[in-house]
Amino acid sequence: SKGQVGVPVNVYDASWYNFSSEVGRKPGSSVIVGHVGFRSIEGVFSKLDELKTGDKITITMGDDRVLNYIVSESKSIKLDDFSMSDYLSYNNQNDSLLHLITCSGSILRGSTSYDSRLVVTAELYK
Repeated sequence: SKGQVGVPVNVYDASWYNFSSEVGRKPGSSVIVGHVGFRSIEGVFSKLDELKTGDKITITMGDDRVLNYIVSESKSIKLDDFSMSDYLSYNNQNDSLLHLITCSGSILRGSTSYDSRLVVTAELYK
């Protein structure tokens, strides 16, 4: 209702944004969001900032299929410059992209929100 992506209700879960492509779809651009943490509790994406270009990400689907991705980019984007539509549009040949998104930067005064978003992008490989 606020034009924002819903996030998991707790810090331990990540969720697939259902207006993005299904994970592993070719061509496709999938988005998974999760919390970095809350106060002293580490969230599911608390170490997302440690992923670098060339690192591998493995996703096991509900039907036990294993999808392997390789990180192609990691960047922090100020909230005012962040647009989810940048990660929903797909313009890259026949690949499957995965975007992992969490909060980063500093907590905004008087709120529990952060001033930036960390986006790790990875490409499906065999």
